[in-house]
Amino acid sequence: MEVSMACSCSAPEPKTPAPGFRK
Repeated sequence: MEVSMACSCSAPEPKTPAPGFRK
C-alpha cells in the first residue's frame, strides 16, 4: 500500500489510482 502511494507520487498517471488513494 505504502509503496503504491510512493509510486503514484513519483509518476502521477491517470491510469494509476493516485487521486483515489490520496483521497
